[in-house]
Amino acid sequence: MPDRAHIDDQKHRIKTKIWIESDMFYSEAFQSLSASALRTLLRFLQKRVWVDQKRHGTKSHRVYIDGDIIFPYGEAASLGIKTTQFWINIGILIEKGFIDIAYQGGRYQKDQHNKDYSRYRLSKRWEKYRLDPVLRDKAGFVPGKQRERILKEEHTIKAHLNKAKTKPTSGKRSCQLQESEVDMPKEPKTPFHIHEDSKTAPATRKRRVNVAK
Repeated sequence: MPDRAHIDDQKHRIKTKIWIESDMFYSEAFQSLSASALRTLLRFLQKRVWVDQKRHGTKSHRVYIDGDIIFPYGEAASLGIKTTQFWINIGILIEKGFIDIAYQGGRYQKDQHNKDYSRYRLSKRWEKYRLDPVLRDKAGFVPGKQRERILKEEHTIKAHLNKAKTKPTSGKRSCQLQESEVDMPKEPKTPFHIHEDSKTAPATRKRRVNVAK
């Protein structure tokens, strides 16, 4: 269940109406969506840009512009959809033919202010999607291309190798450890207990030696 505090986030609130075609609503692809995937799809549909189009001798009717749509993780979080679940939802919507990848982002992000977002486009491949794989093939359904996981620069193999080169050697580490109080050389233990009264100490040591003889 989504967190209500996230849904009430005013920063990402869009007041555009969400239009769902009847064919989409009754389709097998739409009916098979989970609640979270459905919420993700509704957001995509809400971000469509609608315009009034008029043809010769007919009344104007509304159509949407088939353009790229940006849907970042932060926006999904405002709808109560966590990062991992959002990634799964995107894969499901691609798999069932609702969206396609127009551009795979995440490769050229410079900093937190200049992010390289992925861009998506709405698709009608869902019209030929069937739950039964055999019927799906007969309908001529075309699978969409799934996204690739993009590793950040600090997580690449090259970054790990460079990091390993900068680590201190074992010799340097051993020298550093020897300088601690734990590794300081300990003074030899005296075989005799030295009494607080220094005058009696020699006599005690002498008597013990005589007894040993």
